[in-house]
Amino acid sequence: MSDFVDNWDNPLEGIEPDILEELMKNPRYREAIEQSLDWFPKLERFRKENGIYFYNPLPKCVAFHKHNPEIPFTIRLLHGANRSSKTTTGSAEDVWYATGLHPHKKIKTPNEGWVVSKDYNAQKEGVQASILKYLPKCLIKDISHVKSEVIDTIWVIPHDKPANTPKSECSKITFKSCDSGVEKFGGAAKRWIHFDEEPTRAIYQECIARIGAGMPLDIWLTMTPIWEDKGKKIGMTWTYREIYKNRDQKRIFTLGVGIEDNIYLSKEQIEDQKKKYFGVEYDIRIKGDFKLLAGNQVFDPQAIERHDATCTAPQRTGILEWSGSSVQFRDFERGYLKVWDMPKSGRQYAIGADVGLGVGGDPSSASVRGMDNLVQVAEVNGQIAPDKMGEILIKLGTWYNKAWIGVEANSFGIATLDAMKHQYSKLYYRYKVDQRTDRKTKQIGWWTDTKTKPIMISDYGRAMREDALTFRSSELLDECMTYVIGEDGNANAESGCHDDRVIADMICLQVRKRFHMTSASVELESFVPSNKNSGY
Repeated sequence: MSDFVDNWDNPLEGIEPDILEELMKNPRYREAIEQSLDWFPKLERFRKENGIYFYNPLPKCVAFHKHNPEIPFTIRLLHGANRSSKTTTGSAEDVWYATGLHPHKKIKTPNEGWVVSKDYNAQKEGVQASILKYLPKCLIKDISHVKSEVIDTIWVIPHDKPANTPKSECSKITFKSCDSGVEKFGGAAKRWIHFDEEPTRAIYQECIARIGAGMPLDIWLTMTPIWEDKGKKIGMTWTYREIYKNRDQKRIFTLGVGIEDNIYLSKEQIEDQKKKYFGVEYDIRIKGDFKLLAGNQVFDPQAIERHDATCTAPQRTGILEWSGSSVQFRDFERGYLKVWDMPKSGRQYAIGADVGLGVGGDPSSASVRGMDNLVQVAEVNGQIAPDKMGEILIKLGTWYNKAWIGVEANSFGIATLDAMKHQYSKLYYRYKVDQRTDRKTKQIGWWTDTKTKPIMISDYGRAMREDALTFRSSELLDECMTYVIGEDGNANAESGCHDDRVIADMICLQVRKRFHMTSASVELESFVPSNKNSGY
């Protein structure tokens, strides 16, 4: 609907007929119009208390509101520049769903939805204020707070229900904060979820599990395509690969909005924003584009983007089982093993593994690459206990033609190696020199410390830049993107992210580097690279 013109001498002038028609449909407003001749001078107050009736979406955002595929689980991604009306657009959608006033689709009420923000401060100053601006005051049944001025839940009376409707028959808008942790995102099924800015993948995955049997779940994300935490900025985050790039056209709708698409900003306001940014960040902040942003990442973002082209869905997903003395693959949708290339007769393979605590702790991971071409052929990842990981690695190595396996010996990897050492012979070993006796001893496993970690990172980064590695796992590249230099100067996963796949793959490369395919006992000093250009 068009906006009102502030002309108080003649209040009827400039009021669009469609606004009056819409207002007259509601008994509360029709009665007020008919019985109060002095209602129009109070128009400004009315407008403030009933903002959704006067919401004017940006012309480009109309398609976002109209998107209405006839399937039970839909995702809409609105990625936009600074001041491109992202939060406003998402907030209007929230209000329309909760009230049942949606102009483009029939939404059954009452319903329950979540509005997810980065933290409580961002919630209070952003999407919470926007929703209160648009939600008609007469439809607010009750509000509960987490703390002063921070809302937990709003109970909303559906637009076609009377004012005395009990809370049990009202829609619920519940505000959630990502900094409260993923464990706060469990619970019953929801009808809709709005992410105001990008959540962590773990929280997103927990949220999409809120779909109920026979009930649709609509999800929309309104975000600037950059992740920022404590001043650190990373471009092209997980939403790019999992939602934007690999989108199912029938289920996922994406829309990019630039600052110049906001017709309500003046030229001066737009120019002021443009002066603040340059380069890649200009494309993100002003145009709303997904771009790689080099910042505190360990690995070259441009190389990561280039390797993304080779990432594909796995050929098969499943588990490994013994069949006598041999190993067989069994398809299983929720299996720990993703396979891109099945083992090929005569080919040798290298495996790197990073072991976590298991259930309740960090995941355990393994990466498999061909010795001759360094193509990633398989990946293990899951909440796997250390001893169980040892059993899996024995089967994995056996299946891939008795591959050489390197397991990080730090922490939980010791238990994995202990479970493997008497049952699997081709384990990576290192030499340790006793400083007192100058005696060299052989020890199994890869040891990560202040001397070996820089070597791992440097070799991996170079191999990535020079295209010596072929990537298949998009999750692995995601972890490469969020593997960053922290405030202490050490390389680790960014807050809320994981690095188990990266560590496993870096160890895999070291196994390949130290054990040449034609002579598995050759040491580093006499290693002959199979690729003279890359050195690997």
